[in-house]
Amino acid sequence: MPLLHKCWCSETIARCISFVVLVCVLVMSADVLWALQDEQTLLAVLREGYKGVMDIRDNIYLSYEWHHERFPSVSTADIEPDAGLIGPFRASYISAAGRERVGYPEGSFSVSDGGYYLRFTSTAGTGDTETQVGRALLAPSTEGLLGSGHGPTSLLGYEWMMPEAVLFSEEAVVETEPYDVNGVMAYKVSHSFSVDGYPYTVSYWFAPERSGHVVRFERREPQDRFHLHQMDVEEFIRLPDGSWFPGKTVYTFSSVVDGAVEEVSTKRHAVLEIELNPDIEDDSIFSTSPNSLPPGTIIEDKVIGMTYVVGEGPVSQERIDRYLDDVLTELDLPLPETPAAAQDTLDEMVLFADEGIRYSGEEERRGSGRGWPAAAIAVAAAALAVVLILHHRRKGAR
Repeated sequence: MPLLHKCWCSETIARCISFVVLVCVLVMSADVLWALQDEQTLLAVLREGYKGVMDIRDNIYLSYEWHHERFPSVSTADIEPDAGLIGPFRASYISAAGRERVGYPEGSFSVSDGGYYLRFTSTAGTGDTETQVGRALLAPSTEGLLGSGHGPTSLLGYEWMMPEAVLFSEEAVVETEPYDVNGVMAYKVSHSFSVDGYPYTVSYWFAPERSGHVVRFERREPQDRFHLHQMDVEEFIRLPDGSWFPGKTVYTFSSVVDGAVEEVSTKRHAVLEIELNPDIEDDSIFSTSPNSLPPGTIIEDKVIGMTYVVGEGPVSQERIDRYLDDVLTELDLPLPETPAAAQDTLDEMVLFADEGIRYSGEEERRGSGRGWPAAAIAVAAAALAVVLILHHRRKGAR
């Protein structure tokens, strides 16, 4: 009897232990599921709030200023060799319907129309021996100015990777416990990845009580030294519609050496003027056509792969020969004199005109849009004509 009682007690204890373990597992599973649900709910709230920020950002006019301060440092002298305060500088930013423009007092500007990017730098008074007007870069771009790192990115709360790229990422990690960032409650969302074997982490702190704006940004990049990039919004502006907008920000670049954080430089931005949904009286301010630039501007055109001067006049024979030489060299063919037939084909291309640059007869007929494809086709046709003529010459020589 005692043996039976002992066995029954052991079995009962074992069942109790199993029951307790099962309850603990269920409770822990419920906590995990609840935590995951909380994270997804919070992410949904933050994402919805930031959509409003993007709407404001896409139709706005800003006048702003900034200055840059570098700090003397022995360990980072090769990164920022010059110490001191630089600035202040001023600029304006305007966006409307997917188009953007950043302008500077000296006449330089950058503009994006959603498909192309044009950057003009004034060289007036700089002693540039090739042009006293300016230089420009034209290139395809679908990222826009802010997306490619141009304009008031630090003022709007980010560097290198846009907030929506982190917030809407499938790998986004959100912390449900809020932070106090300069007196504002905010939630941290991070995204980690690797570039060339180096781990990077980009984090944003989003504040629902500030219309969903970013209040802090941080990027960690361990390379030869550990680099830390951080941006804080120091002050917000209350807009007429009741929403908030960053008014003052400070961006700090630090180097961490042997565990010690050492500031290298700071950039401080401040909004001078702001207008929501600005009236655009002249759409040409968003033009990325070289025709909009003053004659004498040297343009590096990444679209058709040529460098030229606005208003230079007809394409010179020297330039034609040089371009064809480049084509034939790439095709690994001999470099003959420019054939007459190829010259006839090139004569049909109206790449330049006295009053500016035009790209093709088709561009003239349309009166709008892009002439780049037509120009590229014409250039390709000219090169093909050269190749065909060379081919027939070789056959005749045999």
